[in-house]
Amino acid sequence: MTIVMARRLASVKPRSNSDMPSPLASLVLAGVVFLCLLLCTTSSVAQGIVVVVNGQLITQNDVTNRLRLLALTNGGKAAPRETALDELIDERLKLQEARKLKINIDESQVERAFASIAERTKLSVDQLRQALRSRGVNPSTLRDRLRGDIAWQLVVQQRGQRAINIRDQDIVDALKKRGQDPENIRSVEYTMAQIVVFSKGESPARRKEADAIRASIKSCDNLAEQLRRAREAAVRSTIRRSSSDLPPPIRLVLEKTPINGSTEVQTSPLGYEFYMLCDKQEIPGRDAAQAQIRSELVELELEQASRRLLRDARQAAVIDNREK
Repeated sequence: MTIVMARRLASVKPRSNSDMPSPLASLVLAGVVFLCLLLCTTSSVAQGIVVVVNGQLITQNDVTNRLRLLALTNGGKAAPRETALDELIDERLKLQEARKLKINIDESQVERAFASIAERTKLSVDQLRQALRSRGVNPSTLRDRLRGDIAWQLVVQQRGQRAINIRDQDIVDALKKRGQDPENIRSVEYTMAQIVVFSKGESPARRKEADAIRASIKSCDNLAEQLRRAREAAVRSTIRRSSSDLPPPIRLVLEKTPINGSTEVQTSPLGYEFYMLCDKQEIPGRDAAQAQIRSELVELELEQASRRLLRDARQAAVIDNREK
């Protein structure tokens, strides 16, 4: 109301010299305008604006939700407020840098990452949302973090990879540090069977069926026959992969899986799937091992590039901390 009155007063134009405001009227008008500005400033504080990052706001609600999320992902242990604030500032900067490179994150990418977290925690997407809300965390807080991480990964790939130069000598040195002879290296070839339990979308009932099917299969022999009585399940393909071609997390799982054992059930575009490990053989693997080392060195370089790029973004940013 006060702001509207001030605008109306400010917009009044004198019709003639005789209508010019007196010194007293001018003083009153200046006082009203000052009061409006004071109220606007007070209003922004009341809305809980904590930090402004290159014009983008971080509110008290953002900080509260992030603190709750950090506590949830840290086994209930509370994180310092500064940690949550730093993470939110970095998140804004990551998305801003992505926009500079015209990198757009599709909402489906965020939802897939969200679903992946649900899968790793053995929950459906709806159950994960409910679990977050039950701890006072708005699910959008987790999606915001995922969106920032996805965007930043693409930024680092575009900007960081240009400076990566892994030499052959770097690979040899890395192998020697691990006690491996670069001229006499062996790798492991895994033979796996992919089992698919078909489902149209998420279904807790079908997930239970997939778990039951996995438990019932004792070996890779006659898999098609073993699945004959299973409803809408099939052996989709047989796969051979060298250990050096696999990401470290998957390689670690297979190293611990015995022959005729199986991996955990996971969601897939076709429904639910798991892999039976049918065989593993040690093979000469000089080229494969060198490729693996190269991949790990590239990953290390990208991590260093990520820290460097984020540091540069912070230094160039205008960060207004309203709490200080």
